[in-house]
Amino acid sequence: MAVPGGNAFVGSDGKYHLYVCRWREDSPRGHAEWGNSIVVHAVADIPTGPYKVKDTVGPGHNPEAFQLKDGRYVIYVINSYYIADSVDGPWQREKFQFNPRDRRIIEGLSNLSLQPGYRQTSLSPCCRELRSRFKLHASSAFRISS
Repeated sequence: MAVPGGNAFVGSDGKYHLYVCRWREDSPRGHAEWGNSIVVHAVADIPTGPYKVKDTVGPGHNPEAFQLKDGRYVIYVINSYYIADSVDGPWQREKFQFNPRDRRIIEGLSNLSLQPGYRQTSLSPCCRELRSRFKLHASSAFRISS
């Protein structure tokens, strides 16, 4: 199984929590199977692991987890995010609402848009939307493991 993405943090239980995505390593599509990634929640007693998968969050790729100022948790994945009151869920999946700025949003790559009349892409303000919507700051409320 492949497990890209993720960031570990210490929860209120003193354990290290990690949200990563995975897909079957024996898939005939190899790394191209990433589009069918599943986000899982893994837990360990120390930052270097071993981490044990505790539960499945849902579909997604390149997860990044943050704690919001109001105490809720959010996991950002390509094209959507999950939100819950606890590190253990239950997780509610929501889609980002982008202002396309007269550009076509490239599905599956929510941070990219195609400029009209051009073949090059430009970044869309997905991270700014997250920070604005949930009043996040550059320094997360999580204690990141070292």
